[in-house]
Amino acid sequence: MESVDKNLRPYMQLRAVLDGLVIFLLPTIYIFVSYILDFYFKLSVIIYAVLIVLYIVFRVLLRPILYTRITKIGVYDDYLIVKKGFFFIETVLYPIERVQIVKLEKGFIARRFNLAKIELTNAAYTVRLPEIETVRAEKLKDTIITRLKEVDSDV
Repeated sequence: MESVDKNLRPYMQLRAVLDGLVIFLLPTIYIFVSYILDFYFKLSVIIYAVLIVLYIVFRVLLRPILYTRITKIGVYDDYLIVKKGFFFIETVLYPIERVQIVKLEKGFIARRFNLAKIELTNAAYTVRLPEIETVRAEKLKDTIITRLKEVDSDV
């Protein structure tokens, strides 16, 4: 099984920072209003500072490092294996012959880091693979489509 790409860690860190800006927008407004109206200002600032530090430590610094070390993708003849998780590491096997739709997605931030995400859909569920290098993702998509053309199934 192959590891995810080295560009995934800075991509995840940037996404976490941007998500944090959105998450902490409302508390910032609350602190601004409490400063103007002079109620619970010191307590609000302390709680807010602690939340920001915890967010940066866990979401921006630790999560991308652990995610890139644990997450792996393996493509074999008839199935795809994805290993991911943190507390509970799960290894999931997805049969390629059941796939109905293969979608390649590239967001504007992911394009900057040359990453793409593959989404596999069948009748029961949708599988979103972790972001991998764009060239590797396109090869994987072509491989899956080629194997789907070869499948002769009456299911």
